[in-house]
Amino acid sequence: MSFVPDDLIDPMTRLPVEISSDILAQSLPMPRWGVWKTLTVLLRVCHRWREIALSSPAVWSTISDEGIPVAKFVDLLDIWLARAGELPVSVTLSYADLFTLPGILLTLKKHVHRIQSLHVLTIYADVKEMTFPMPALRSLTLASMELSASQALELLRAAPSLVECNFDQVYFEWDTTPMPLTHPKLRELRFGRLHLRCCSAELLRYLTLPALRTLAISLSKISVEDLCAFLTRSAPPLRHLHLRVREEDIGDELGIIPVLELMPGLTDLEIVSPAPSKRTAFGVFAAAPHLLPGLQNLLVDEQYRHSAEDYQLVLDFLEKRRALMRSLWFVVEEEERVFDSEDEGGVGGALRAFRTEGMRVHFGRYDSYYLMENGSSVGFAPRFMYI
Repeated sequence: MSFVPDDLIDPMTRLPVEISSDILAQSLPMPRWGVWKTLTVLLRVCHRWREIALSSPAVWSTISDEGIPVAKFVDLLDIWLARAGELPVSVTLSYADLFTLPGILLTLKKHVHRIQSLHVLTIYADVKEMTFPMPALRSLTLASMELSASQALELLRAAPSLVECNFDQVYFEWDTTPMPLTHPKLRELRFGRLHLRCCSAELLRYLTLPALRTLAISLSKISVEDLCAFLTRSAPPLRHLHLRVREEDIGDELGIIPVLELMPGLTDLEIVSPAPSKRTAFGVFAAAPHLLPGLQNLLVDEQYRHSAEDYQLVLDFLEKRRALMRSLWFVVEEEERVFDSEDEGGVGGALRAFRTEGMRVHFGRYDSYYLMENGSSVGFAPRFMYI
């Protein structure tokens, strides 16, 4: 049987190594979907692909323990980091346990100047062991762990270049002695899924973030007064806000109005009310039309059966802001149908008029909408992480 060169079978082997390397790096999945499994497949395709993969540091710059036996990952980590050369690396730890995590962190400490992204999603994480200088870190995610405000602040203090921080199911314990911190570079802060014992106020009470542009938070875990104090102290250039509210927050009284008054530059707002309510968030804008003069995109998701009067509030809101508004997503109960989307003389016709001007207006659940665009229903992709 005659030998057939690789470059006649596989066109990729004829490409410059730089391009082939970039193709392989771009083919890697998200960390939670098993980076190592994909890498092992690439190494086994053929001799040439193996050469390209092993000589391409970018292919090895995303490190995840997904799909790897915990004990084996400890041994692989040194090899993985070596193959990434001196490139910045992203590290995701989902399955490390009490026995292996100390060794993993000890290895990572040797490469702190390269760790650009760190996601720790294991309940076994010891925050004290994780608190070491990380000068290159730009993105930090902590999930399913318990820590005090002091420990969280020390983590942020150890990462002066941090731009994005996510706390997902993190339990902030009461703390009597935290040292306040001003972080000049943090631009995105999200409190993800929250536990009943999680209190974001315990952290924000001691934190000042003058560069903050994105915030996701629940008002069930922080008072309006504490949130206003944080915003006043930080005076951040907020542009994106995801706010989980209670019925009393969108009532006829002050509610969230003082909070929104401190965000004059906000362009994107999501208001989510997970519990059944008797009020709509659009009542807030009716009571205080001066709020958020630069608002462009609004999502309202509330467990509430809306009346015709509520939809009139929506129309009034859009009419007053038609010059700037780019999109409105109104997520309502699936069975709710208080207007005919085809009625040109009613609410449906009025909403269509806004659409003809270029505004994106969508009503319904995430997977089905009453209003159509170009003859087909429009899908929904949320801009921010939901809490």
